[in-house]
Amino acid sequence: MIAVEWNPRKAEANWRKHGVRFADSVTALEDETALTVRDEAADEER
Repeated sequence: MIAVEWNPRKAEANWRKHGVRFADSVTALEDETALTVRDEAADEER
């Protein structure tokens, strides 16, 4: 299981911009068949 944390202000901005809530996106992070690549611009795994 993956530990997930997020900034509430960023989560709200994401909801307004993309129509996706961070809490709903956790399922994608837990998907064993998902691919993870480094986003060099963000300096974090995505």
